[in-house]
Amino acid sequence: MHGACSKCGEVKTLAPSNLSVLTGERLHRTWCLDCEKKRKDHWRDLNKESHNAKGRAWAKANPEKRKETVKKWADNNHNVVLEGKRNWRKNNLERSRSYVNARRSALKIATPKCLDEFDLLWIEEIYHLAQLRKLTVDHDIPLRHKHVCGLHVPWNLRLMDAHSNYSKSNSFEGIATR
Repeated sequence: MHGACSKCGEVKTLAPSNLSVLTGERLHRTWCLDCEKKRKDHWRDLNKESHNAKGRAWAKANPEKRKETVKKWADNNHNVVLEGKRNWRKNNLERSRSYVNARRSALKIATPKCLDEFDLLWIEEIYHLAQLRKLTVDHDIPLRHKHVCGLHVPWNLRLMDAHSNYSKSNSFEGIATR
């Protein structure tokens, strides 16, 4: 619904209100969407603790909806997510290097000495294909798990999209975990 905003005076789309108790239709405020956003932002600034507490309570009560909301946001804001990861690595160089070195070490330990040149080339090709398709390489049986330790061999590798791989994390479908 368009109209003159009672706050800024411009003719714009008016902000929606709650549903009418009498008619069940959506009512509209007397101010525009921009002024409504400023009002909400101002309220959030003044009530930061209360707002954050309500958000945490909702997230705790709705874990599946929270996960879905976060995934949808990350999918729609891919560049923001990548920039955040870059900034974290830049601000945490030592921890980042530590993670990379631990991963490299785990791969080295999990790669059997009996693999021949063909198997090593196969592994290299899997990683190259993942890079070309913008996917990640997952170890079907994880390298580090409390019940099993997988090997870094071609037949234990599979390509997955990043979100699925990070969601899978260190889980192993062959063993029921508690």
